[in-house]
Amino acid sequence: MKSLFISLFLTFSYAAVSQGFEKYSYSQLDSLATVYYGKSDFESAVAVMKFAKDRVEKEKGKKDPNYSVYCSNIGFFLMQKGDYDKALPYYKEALDLKENIFGNKSFEYAGALEEMGSLQQALKNYKESESYFNRSIEIKTRNFGKNSSKTADSKAKLANLYYSQNNFEKAAAIFEEIKKIRLENDGRKSSGYINAVNNLGTLYMELKIYEKSEANLLEAAYLMAELLGTSHFYYARVMGELGALYETMGIYYKA
Repeated sequence: MKSLFISLFLTFSYAAVSQGFEKYSYSQLDSLATVYYGKSDFESAVAVMKFAKDRVEKEKGKKDPNYSVYCSNIGFFLMQKGDYDKALPYYKEALDLKENIFGNKSFEYAGALEEMGSLQQALKNYKESESYFNRSIEIKTRNFGKNSSKTADSKAKLANLYYSQNNFEKAAAIFEEIKKIRLENDGRKSSGYINAVNNLGTLYMELKIYEKSEANLLEAAYLMAELLGTSHFYYARVMGELGALYETMGIYYKA
């Protein structure tokens, strides 16, 4: 569930939720949790997902694929709250279940590895995070090829990890790969391509390779203006980056 109805109660416990939602289907519970998430009411979203998880365990058992999905969702919502330690056992259970159900070479298992990688990154366990992301990349490369968009998704997570550690050279090298993959598979106007170009502009600015930074940021700005309009937040942000770049370069008339 991505990047969830305001509670009818100002405060309410998981027990209260479990007593009130027995009549709802799993899809309705999913929708309610999504509404809570959209309102940044992560506590309520967690409560709904815990109810759904417990019900599917009772009715179908832990080997039902939805059980591991609910574990992942609970972990995700807890991460949004900043409760990283509480998220860990849910992500770990989801990882183990997906390995047992789908196998350790499956797309589902690769996704669970990425969840653990993101959590370990939030916990600042960078070596563990890197290992999880690399294992996911290996699985997706084996299943879909090194130049697939699915593999690029995993590579972007690894690049973002390196960026968070100020390892700009490694991050830039990976985003250059992603840029080529996205251009070939998804086209120049795809969000994946534009994100790669924008990220490269930022990274090359950090590396003081200003010509490459400018070229990438200008391309990102052009594409965002064309697709989103010049009043959009993302366009304004990339223009702000360009201004910062020109100021750094001493080209004040462009800044």
